[in-house]
Amino acid sequence: PTDANGAAAFTVTPTSNGTYQVVVPPADNRLEGVSVPYAISVQSQVNALPKQVRIPRGGKLVVKAVLVPGIDGQRIALQLHKGEKWKNVATGSVNAKGRGRLTADVPDAKGKYEYRVVAVGTKAILANASNVIPIRVTR
Repeated sequence: PTDANGAAAFTVTPTSNGTYQVVVPPADNRLEGVSVPYAISVQSQVNALPKQVRIPRGGKLVVKAVLVPGIDGQRIALQLHKGEKWKNVATGSVNAKGRGRLTADVPDAKGKYEYRVVAVGTKAILANASNVIPIRVTR
């Protein structure tokens, strides 16, 4: 519904990049109304949850990833922070619910390491990364 000034407010959740318009259907003596087109870019929201954050040398890091919106087959990568760069250490894809799992060997040296999960961009959605995942390699 519109307010006294004819303005309306609503929330939409686009699931892909595109150009969107507001359309008001005709009613009574009013003609159809169409807004100016708006280009919308959508990023994946990337959530990453490690199975454990303390892993012994020679062990494996297992991370569950959840992307919103979920696009079946969207590629994901587990990255390790090395110096100024991020290096892919595992790749995979998500299912239609946006869920995926990545597994990688941890470094041989004890210490603290930083990982993240990246959702690779597609025509329908832009790339994005999770928060940093701190991992401690022990023993």
